[in-house]
Amino acid sequence: MLDTEYIKRPPASGSSEFPVGTLIVKEATGGTIPHEIFAMAKRGGGFNRDAPGWEWFELQDQPVVIVWRGGRETLIEMQRD
Repeated sequence: MLDTEYIKRPPASGSSEFPVGTLIVKEATGGTIPHEIFAMAKRGGGFNRDAPGWEWFELQDQPVVIVWRGGRETLIEMQRD
């Protein structure tokens, strides 16, 4: 499997956390599912206190569409299915 990762607004050297506005996208190819794209966005305020400010996404391309999005609760619900 081949993973490609992209990051917008990485933390400064020596930081202990990612800044608000950080976007991380991971594209995985060649696994059991031929092509998967996942993303994380660091939100501000009190968003998703269980995973300090992170929102997760699954994307599809051509055209780019958000398949699902959410915080920790969404991931837990998906694991139950």
